[in-house]
Amino acid sequence: MNDIQRALGLGEFYHIGIAVREIDQGIGRLTAFGLTVGPVFDVLVPSQYRGANTEAGIRLAFAAAGPIALELVEPIAGESSVATSLRERGEGVQHFGYRVDDLEGTVAHAKELGIEAEWVVHDEHGLAVVFLAADAFFGVNLELVRKAPSVSLDFRQKSE
Repeated sequence: MNDIQRALGLGEFYHIGIAVREIDQGIGRLTAFGLTVGPVFDVLVPSQYRGANTEAGIRLAFAAAGPIALELVEPIAGESSVATSLRERGEGVQHFGYRVDDLEGTVAHAKELGIEAEWVVHDEHGLAVVFLAADAFFGVNLELVRKAPSVSLDFRQKSE
């Protein structure tokens, strides 16, 4: 696993996901550091987590931090990599997000390397997002996001 990025065919590293218990407090922390946080969205994600079907609810917001975005993620329903990370390790860096050209191929390569897919999300175009198990990456999940077609999930802007 000397060059995991090449071995897995990872594309663009574009964000760092930070698990938070309460997104408004997380936004306050980021703005205190001078970052501007975009709108807050809620998404209900029918998915498989550790082999079981679930409907994970996630509240999220992005902040630009140079070429890498910071994503605040708050679990609001069901089981997910985010909910488990928050329970087991508390708030903090939960995942590194990569866009990949061949999501199925990348997941297959990961499995060959002994890295399991932990949380799997499909949309109407097929496999859309996969979180690889955190034990291979210092306790941080890798979020693999299909480049094309764009992921189509039901994001709803949180009402105040």
